[in-house]
Amino acid sequence: MNIWKILKIIGISIAVIITVGLLWMAVVNGQRSAQGRQVVKDVETVIQALEYFYQDQNRYPSLNEFEDQNVMRQYLSNFPPQEFTSGVCDQSIDYVNTFRSDYELRFCLPKGVKGYRTGWNMIKSPVK
Repeated sequence: MNIWKILKIIGISIAVIITVGLLWMAVVNGQRSAQGRQVVKDVETVIQALEYFYQDQNRYPSLNEFEDQNVMRQYLSNFPPQEFTSGVCDQSIDYVNTFRSDYELRFCLPKGVKGYRTGWNMIKSPVK
């Protein structure tokens, strides 16, 4: 076997490896984008459920109430939302109730979508 054939085989092998690597990166990037869009959709749904709770109770749920599936399923049938863990965050959504009339809903995105950045983002309750 001459040197040109060996170099040709090496060149083709490198091209295949690079192509597979690029395809893998595209798949991972697409998966993270889809997960990020789902987290934002879930956050929007949770915010709507929190507003329904406020309309019924004239306050937002306490942390214990928010974590109680029996309480929150009255306002949101698919509760709790699906968690996506990534190298960025170990959970997707975190609820903080600082007072009866306000809350902070923190959410983590594996990739920035819809104007939100990668990592932790926060939405505060509307002023009541």
